[in-house]
Amino acid sequence: MKQQTPKALGRKIKINEIDIVRAVAIIAVVLIHSTPEAAMYSWQGTVVPDEGSLSQIIMFTLNRLSQFAVPMFILISGLVLFYRYSGNWTFKTAVQFYYKRLWSVVIPYLIWSFIYYIYNPWLAGVPMNLSAGDFLEKIKWADTGYHLYFMIIIFQFYLLFPLLMTLVRYKWFRVSMLPLGLVIQLGFYSYHHWFAEVEHTASLAPTYFAYFLAGGFLGLYYDTFRSKIKSFTAAASALMLLTGGANIAMFLLNRYQGQMFENTWYVVTMLVYAISTAVVLLGAGNVLLKRLPRIAGWLLPLGAYSFGIYLVHPVILSAFKHKISAPGNILSYNIYVLASFLTALIGSLIAAFIYRKAAQSIKRSKPKSAAGGRVTAGG
Repeated sequence: MKQQTPKALGRKIKINEIDIVRAVAIIAVVLIHSTPEAAMYSWQGTVVPDEGSLSQIIMFTLNRLSQFAVPMFILISGLVLFYRYSGNWTFKTAVQFYYKRLWSVVIPYLIWSFIYYIYNPWLAGVPMNLSAGDFLEKIKWADTGYHLYFMIIIFQFYLLFPLLMTLVRYKWFRVSMLPLGLVIQLGFYSYHHWFAEVEHTASLAPTYFAYFLAGGFLGLYYDTFRSKIKSFTAAASALMLLTGGANIAMFLLNRYQGQMFENTWYVVTMLVYAISTAVVLLGAGNVLLKRLPRIAGWLLPLGAYSFGIYLVHPVILSAFKHKISAPGNILSYNIYVLASFLTALIGSLIAAFIYRKAAQSIKRSKPKSAAGGRVTAGG
């Protein structure tokens, strides 16, 4: 069957606004990890600052509203992959796809898993138990770092991608991507929630299938989306405000008023909130690049280096919190949280920048092959 999706003949236009979306998402990731004490419930551990204080309410709200970060990164991954490979998926590109992911994603995951395997016990003053068997057991579910579970999710989507690229040739699959993603994700949630508990749900692809296929659908028809971006953004903004507001309202009412809500309401509102926020940010990114390039210029580096920031920031954040004790005064504590956030974000950005420049310098210094050719990995 002939594919009706956008043609891949010639070079596809780079989606520059993607880096604006990545920038906001990585800021949200660092914000989540900078405010866990305020988001913690009393039964989970020590709550800081005081329960019910204005500072805690603000930090708790920011922490919860930032939970779109991982779903958004998954959605953006789907968008980029389907946009890049639709109409151009062959055995050769499949080999290039996995070769590139091996070196750009799998190897960094293994390296950083080992770094955190050593770093976290060392920082906590816990005796290290260096064991190949223990390390291999931990990397199955990214247990060496609290943030690395995202890598396990994305690996699963990489494994499924050839199947999805085969299905996307058929019109029935393309037009049903959004409902199909919802059925898979909500069906998996329903089975886990009401019938039989499934282990490691936070690290399993079905938990995020709607996000990935929503991104894939946007990627297939991004030219159409871009041409009507104002109308899409307006509708998505209304959904974002409605569902984001409902989601945080339930959390606030539950925590501070003791009102109970069935967990499904949290899941559904977050699902719509995350997808609509991604659409809003794509539209906002498009506007910033055209009308406010200076502001876009501040965000683009964060997006371009978001993967490096994601990998590095817990090193800096953990060291900051370990070496600098949280002050008791509420004003000082607010400054402390802000300082930890900025230190982790800017410090990891600088580290990622230095690493990339060093890697590029080493790559340029390597002699060319005898044939004088150059091999590039697509994707």
